[in-house]
Amino acid sequence: MFAIPGLVGILFLVYIRPQEFIPILGRVPWIYIGLLLAAIGCALDVRRGFARLQSNPLLPWAGAYFGWAFVTLAVKAPWDILSEMLGSMVSLCLFLMVAGSLQTLRSLRIMATVLLCLSLSITLVGVHQAFAPLGCVKQSDDPTSDQLVPDGRSCEEREDCYEGNLEAGVEYRCEHIGLAGTTSVLHRVRYRGIMQDPNELAVIVSIGVPFAIALLEMRKTLPRALLVAFSVAATGLCTIFTQSRSGQLAFMAVLGVYFLRRWKALGLVLAALVAGPVMMLGGRSGDSADESTMSRYEAWDVAFELARQSPIFGMGKGQFTEFHERTAHNSMMLALGELGLVGLFFWSAVVYFAFKVPMTLLSGRSNAPPLVRLWATALLSAMCGLMVSSMFLSFSDHNIFWIYLGLVGALYAGARELMPDFRVASTAKDLLAVVAIDGVLLVFLKAYLRTKV
Repeated sequence: MFAIPGLVGILFLVYIRPQEFIPILGRVPWIYIGLLLAAIGCALDVRRGFARLQSNPLLPWAGAYFGWAFVTLAVKAPWDILSEMLGSMVSLCLFLMVAGSLQTLRSLRIMATVLLCLSLSITLVGVHQAFAPLGCVKQSDDPTSDQLVPDGRSCEEREDCYEGNLEAGVEYRCEHIGLAGTTSVLHRVRYRGIMQDPNELAVIVSIGVPFAIALLEMRKTLPRALLVAFSVAATGLCTIFTQSRSGQLAFMAVLGVYFLRRWKALGLVLAALVAGPVMMLGGRSGDSADESTMSRYEAWDVAFELARQSPIFGMGKGQFTEFHERTAHNSMMLALGELGLVGLFFWSAVVYFAFKVPMTLLSGRSNAPPLVRLWATALLSAMCGLMVSSMFLSFSDHNIFWIYLGLVGALYAGARELMPDFRVASTAKDLLAVVAIDGVLLVFLKAYLRTKV
C-alpha cells in the first residue's frame, strides 16, 4: 500500500493547507510533489501486486468531461489552456489516485478515517473561530488572495477599526480572529483556500459525518458512539456559525439518508427535527441574504444565455467570470455555461454513476455483504450532501468533490474484491436517464428564473 502515505499527505495539504499559514512552506509546490509521490506509490503497488489497473463506471465519463474541457478551451479560449487545465488536472489526478489506489474495503476505511479526522479538525477551527475575540482585519497585500489579515487591534464594531493611524485606501473590518491565521467574513466562520467560502466549509465538514457513522456500524462500541455524537454536534455547530443555507441543506441531506434507511418515511420527519435547529439558528436573512439570492439567479440566467450563444462548446472552461462578475453558484449551470450541453452531459454522467454504484450495492439484487452496504450507505449519504449543495455552489471542478467521486470508484473496487461478479454497466437506458434528468432540471430552472429575474 505504497500509495496511501502519499494520498494522506495530499489530503492533508488540500484540507489543512499549512502552506498558506506557514510562510516557508508556501515557497514549494507541495500539491504537485504529493501527487508525484502518490503516483510513484501507485506504480509500486501495481508492480508488487498490491493493486491492479482496473476501470470503474465513473472513469470513462470523468475522462470525457476533462477531455471536453480541454476542447472547449482550444476552441474558445486557447490563451487560457495552460492555466485552466493545470488546475483541472489536479482534480482529475486526485480522482484517479483515490479510485485507482484504494482497491480494498480496508484501504477505503483507512482513507475515510483520515478524511473524518481532517474534517473534524477544520470543524473545530470553525467552532473556535466563532467564539474567538474580535479584531481589526484588512485585505491581504496579495491581489490574488481573498484572505483578511489581522492588524493586531481589538474591536467591538467596524467603526473601531478606523481610529488611529491607518493605511491610506485600505478597507478595514471587525472580524473574529481564529486559529492558523483564519478570520471570519461578515462574522461568518470559514477556513482557508478552497474553504474560505463559508458555504463550502459547511458542506465539506458535513460530508465527513457519514464516515463516523460507518465506523460505528462496523463495530458498535462506546468510543465510536461518542465519536458520532461529537461529529454530529460539532458539525451542526460549525454549520450554524457559517450561516450557510446550502450547508444546512447538505447537513440535513447527509442525516436524511440514514434516517430514511432506518425509519423509511418517518425518518425524513426525524431528520428534519434533528436538522431543524441548524436551519433555524444558522440561516441568513435580511438585505444581505436577498442580495445573495438575486445575484445567484442572475448568474444562472447568464449561464443560460452563454449556452444559447454557444450550445455545443459553451464559452470555454474557466471563462464564466469573463461574462459575469461572479461564478455561477450552481455546478450544473457552470458546466452548461462553460462547456455547453455536451460538457453538461459528461459531468452529469459522472454524477449519475456516482449514485448508481452505491444504490446498486444497496439494492436487494446485489446480495452485498453488510460491510459493503455500510460503506455504500456512507458514500451515498456524502454524495447526497454534495449534490444538494452543488445546486448552490460551483463544485464541478472542486478538489474535494473529485476526491469523493474517487471514493465511489474505490468502493466499486472494494466491492468487486468480495463480489467478483459484481458489475455496474453503462447502458443506453442510463444515458437516456442522464439526458432526461438534465432536460427536466434545465426546463425547471429556466421556468423558475422567469418568475425571479
